[in-house]
Amino acid sequence: MIALDARAANAVADLHPGIVRLSVPLKDDVIQVGTADRQTTATLELTKTPSAMVVRRTDGRALQAEILHERENGPPRRMRVFTEPVPSLRLRCVPGPDGSRCWTVCPGGPIRSQPDLNQLVITIAAFGLAKQRRGHRPSGAAASA
Repeated sequence: MIALDARAANAVADLHPGIVRLSVPLKDDVIQVGTADRQTTATLELTKTPSAMVVRRTDGRALQAEILHERENGPPRRMRVFTEPVPSLRLRCVPGPDGSRCWTVCPGGPIRSQPDLNQLVITIAAFGLAKQRRGHRPSGAAASA
């Protein structure tokens, strides 16, 4: 079981239940995190419940992401999040050892770098929450009174 760090877990917990779609930049069919270049895009669908979150591409293609790491001496370094593309990123909320809630990665996601996975989740959750706050009600969310 791979647990998200506190910052990533809090970002996921902040999302409201429902479905949110996000446009993401691609390079060579790989999602780019931390790039300012405008490239081709794909659409991610985030499905969030109180106890789970699933991220998948709406075109049905496998999910791979690269995190761009700036370096002082030299060009930026791109690090892939998964050792190989995955059908989706699945997270579950489970009780932690101290009774708190802990967000974990469901089996099946071969993670290359846990810090980069956390960064991917934080980025996706931040953009999803921003979209929710701008009034794009998630699909499947109940209307509030």
